[in-house]
Amino acid sequence: MESMLLNQLKRLSSDLTASERMSYKLLMSLAATTLSPGFIEDRALDKHDAYSIVSKVLVGLHTYGKPVTENGIAWKGRPDFVTDELLSNLQHEARRLRATATSYRDHTLGYNGEIANRLATSKEMVELVEAAVGPAIATGVASFIYYDQEGQGIPPHVDTDIFALNILMMLEHDFDHERRSDLVLFPPDGPKTGVHLQPGEIVIFYAGGVMHGRKPLHTNEKVTILTFGFQPQAVL
Repeated sequence: MESMLLNQLKRLSSDLTASERMSYKLLMSLAATTLSPGFIEDRALDKHDAYSIVSKVLVGLHTYGKPVTENGIAWKGRPDFVTDELLSNLQHEARRLRATATSYRDHTLGYNGEIANRLATSKEMVELVEAAVGPAIATGVASFIYYDQEGQGIPPHVDTDIFALNILMMLEHDFDHERRSDLVLFPPDGPKTGVHLQPGEIVIFYAGGVMHGRKPLHTNEKVTILTFGFQPQAVL
């Protein structure tokens, strides 16, 4: 039986206006970030764990066409439409835009890639996403994310509604001796799940509700990814 606290938190969220739900999600996100087991800690979770309870509330704030998977991953693989030619073109576009990308402490962000933007709303991409999660709408937001300095990575977090469904494509992953940086998901009931992607592979996951982050880079390790935002149609 679910805890009384979880039931109360779910009941509260069902009575909120749209703006109140945004604030509520922010509060739950901050709580989940604080309670998250993190990349290093490896503790078992149960349904009464505070992190598990808050995470289930976050997942419940979105309505998807298909049930959210236990590990938070809806689909993983390399679709047929990601040809070697398309991958090469995206890699070249990412390298070209790196010079004008915006640098932050833990990553660098690039926008306005013509090839990436077309792919973000393409028929093939929409069909792939909807086959995995049900009716969804492309937000048209395509972003190159560069991790190219030791220690860079993203702490556990949940995404904004624009990326309620995050489609992440690996473009390049270079390393000398040790590959350390991967996407890691922290589903409500654990265990945390590392996602290893080869160039051209895609993972579709429930980023608006399931905590996730990128482990910090090792020495001489570099990662370039492309992300697309989708929303489940039910929330629009």
